[in-house]
Amino acid sequence: MFQNFEFKPYKLIDYSKDREEATVEFVRKGYASVGYMNLEPDTLDNDLLHIEEIYKEPSFFKLLIDKSLTDIDGKAKIVGSIALKINKANPELGHSSEYGELKRVFTDTSLHGKGLGKKLSQFAFDYAKKNGIKVIDIWSGTLCEVAHKLYQKLGAKDMGEMRFLGGIDEVYEKYFQLRL
Repeated sequence: MFQNFEFKPYKLIDYSKDREEATVEFVRKGYASVGYMNLEPDTLDNDLLHIEEIYKEPSFFKLLIDKSLTDIDGKAKIVGSIALKINKANPELGHSSEYGELKRVFTDTSLHGKGLGKKLSQFAFDYAKKNGIKVIDIWSGTLCEVAHKLYQKLGAKDMGEMRFLGGIDEVYEKYFQLRL
């Protein structure tokens, strides 16, 4: 597996099933921080109930933990998350070779503005490039304006497309693409 980065007191670790509840709660808080009021694990957010299956190698789901803090279970506190889904070629979507999807990029609200989102995203991009991925799709909720600016700063292009996911919050997503 690709070298994990360490940024004291933070460490990037692989997701494990014993952190499922804490991971889902962390993502829920991440959505709430940008204005989405509902996490929908039975529909829109179904991947959160099947992380080990959906994000198996070469894909990944990582957690950024703060080794100096513990959660209610006594484990190092989750302060960030990131996932990269590697997909097979799909000419219907304009992908003639394997491509990546950047997903679940969140940092604890108390850490916003410290560059962790950038580090997490760059980690995923470097991993993808090392694994021969040339294109990364990024679908990001329209309320995630700070993330949109970050993706563009990191070289992703706003493709001018949106899609409606629906759900209780009537979620729309903007489409960005990064060519590596």
